[in-house]
Amino acid sequence: MAARASGSVRRGGAGQGPDSLVFDLGAGGGVTGLAATPDGGRVRVGLILPVRRRVVDVSIQPGAVEGAVTGSSGATHGRCAPSTGEVACWLRRSAEVVGNDHVPAGDDLVAVAGAAAFPLLGVAYRCGAAAEREVPRWACPVLTRSTARDAARAAFGVRAATRPVVGALASALLPGREGGPVRFGPLALALMGCDVLEPDDVARLLRQASEGPIVGWPSPESLAAARTMFAALGRRGALGVLGDVAARPDGFPHLAIVLVAYHGALSVPTRPANRLDEFAAQVVAGLPVDPHPEPPVSAPRAPSPWPPPLGVHGRTVADLRLVEPRTEAELAAWGRLLGNCLATYAEAQAAGRSRLVGVERQGRLRYCLELTGDGTLRQFLGERNRPVPASDRRAVLDVLRACGVLRRAPTRGDRALLAPR
Repeated sequence: MAARASGSVRRGGAGQGPDSLVFDLGAGGGVTGLAATPDGGRVRVGLILPVRRRVVDVSIQPGAVEGAVTGSSGATHGRCAPSTGEVACWLRRSAEVVGNDHVPAGDDLVAVAGAAAFPLLGVAYRCGAAAEREVPRWACPVLTRSTARDAARAAFGVRAATRPVVGALASALLPGREGGPVRFGPLALALMGCDVLEPDDVARLLRQASEGPIVGWPSPESLAAARTMFAALGRRGALGVLGDVAARPDGFPHLAIVLVAYHGALSVPTRPANRLDEFAAQVVAGLPVDPHPEPPVSAPRAPSPWPPPLGVHGRTVADLRLVEPRTEAELAAWGRLLGNCLATYAEAQAAGRSRLVGVERQGRLRYCLELTGDGTLRQFLGERNRPVPASDRRAVLDVLRACGVLRRAPTRGDRALLAPR
């Protein structure tokens, strides 16, 4: 007996929006269908889950669309699983109905889903960029536009969307080579400094970054923190530091460390340098230090006994779980997981000068904080010394206060740069 064809198309029902077009993938799997919902000149792409047939918007994760289709179990329920070509054609038609004609041809579902949701991304794909499985959330207001002019207005404001800025933005997103990634980095740098930069400065920075070696892009938290910092630095400082960041392949990771130091410093430079390395040295010098450092010793000392626990191991708040290191080896493993120098804290932890607490989410170590011996928060950082999201930081500190472990949290010192004690 021939299997029935899967992939029927219909209008959205309850929980999916009457304007949505739905592509049924067949029952029995984790995702039962896809929804394309008109949103101006684009479509928001969602996955339909079997629980109450709820739609989850995955526009910023085009890779999830491909995964849902290729993982469809419709064939096991008497249906032929739809091909990626069928779904790509449906998404392309859905986008054309709302005026988005930038979706590339072909069966690459990652590219088609991304371009259907973000027209400007489709322009980059048609110019040879490789499809992105995930799109930076902070870039969405820009990528939803269909022209570089509208994108520049969304990014920098109407007055700043001059002809040089529009031209620079149009080329900044394009890959440096055929099949290369979309370059979100130049846009991120321009957004970081746009509050204090002149339009010609923005255009120059976009061109410089698109021609430079910088790769990757920052997190939303880093971008917001950078925008605050560069607004305080002013035009001269922002242009110089951002230019240096654009000239380094590791520009964004290095800038993330500077941001942690800046926002964790007890004092900031009154006359900030306009070069990245000099400015980094200035902000690191303003970090809080141990007021009672121990004198150096010439001979190695026997390891001190591991201190008794603080009593917060296993405490939970929302989806976060607090953990305490129980051995020096475990602390070293934390350092490898978070990509920082936690292993160097073993002696301070053993002596009671530092008390370290890890924070897990879904069984994975995400953050670590350090308390002094008297319960003062010295630092609270994530992977590779990145800032901890404000909501998570507040939740964890509230639990520690309630347990009587945290007695004082400096206003700015709770995100200081990790350094050996």
